[in-house]
Amino acid sequence: MTTELPTNFSKLSLTQKEIKELIKNNPEYIRYIEKVFKERKFKSIKDLTITDGYLFGTVMLNKEICKGVLEAILEIKITDIQFVELEKTVQNGYETKSVRFDVILKDDKGNVYNIEMQVSTKGKGYLGKRTRYYQIMIDSLMLKKGDDYSKLKKSIIIFICPFKLFDRKRQVYTFNTYCKEDKELQLNDETTKIFISTKNKKDKKLNVDLEAFINYVNGKVNKENELIKKIEDEIEEIKNREEWRVEYMLSVLNYSDARMEGRIEGRIEGRIEGRREGRREGRREGEFIGERRGTAQKTVNAIKSLIKTFNFSTEQAMKGLEIPIEQQGLYFRLVNDPVFYEEYFAEDNNFIDPSDYDDDFDDEEDEE
Repeated sequence: MTTELPTNFSKLSLTQKEIKELIKNNPEYIRYIEKVFKERKFKSIKDLTITDGYLFGTVMLNKEICKGVLEAILEIKITDIQFVELEKTVQNGYETKSVRFDVILKDDKGNVYNIEMQVSTKGKGYLGKRTRYYQIMIDSLMLKKGDDYSKLKKSIIIFICPFKLFDRKRQVYTFNTYCKEDKELQLNDETTKIFISTKNKKDKKLNVDLEAFINYVNGKVNKENELIKKIEDEIEEIKNREEWRVEYMLSVLNYSDARMEGRIEGRIEGRIEGRREGRREGRREGEFIGERRGTAQKTVNAIKSLIKTFNFSTEQAMKGLEIPIEQQGLYFRLVNDPVFYEEYFAEDNNFIDPSDYDDDFDDEEDEE
């Protein structure tokens, strides 16, 4: 494996074996990762709680804890469980939206459970549709091509939400499919969706373990409860694993850089199309050359900053800043040709408005 120190982590993917080798043979690499992680001001490992998805997924890999949480939520006894895969990414078909599960498992009867820690309130009004999509992905995992539908086992999707939800003064909401005209008639599709809203008004009917777990998600630790004590001990042990700490930091850095690159690639096409539409409607009037010169200067500085911080090429940085294709030739020269830069920003009106510049610098790369 390469031990070159990365500045962009979006393409870096290390196996647990490679992480072990780095810890053992290249402590400088590990110190570098810790330094970048700290410089970017991500939440420190010591401050992680059960509501942090990566830690939650790892804690729930403890079969005793996971079984205990399930039994508390469902109020049933489960003989045994088997994990399908932690944070399994599923994509059903080309160019369909992928799903990244926190925890997905089966019990001894083959019933399937998916448990998610849903912290973000963004789009909480669409959580029902989200579980609908998750259900599709889970069924695609469980049913092989040519299998009869009767082989689909009961599935239960559980969303743990540390925020107010549905506004019905309950903490637990269980949904099944029933007939609208006769609510006693169930469809018998054997699918269940459960939402636990930990911030809603206390539900008086909760069992002791579920109430303790909900309080724990809210930050109230009851170490006299056996389930909570097991979770607390497991979290402390996990945070002391050097391999897990490195794996977590790399995961956060990878996701952060990949997300930024995704925004970069996703916005550039819309920006270009928007510019074209704007030209059709006519250019805005009343802008002064001085203002345009200042904007061009800020753009050059921003390009240089991306190159330095993320080790981007000039082309990548320009795309990241959503600079239209027709302006990229000008900005490329401004960044890479010091003489041209000095002449361009001189006070003798050599200034060319970037929006009037028509050198299609990046035609070949844009076609790719």
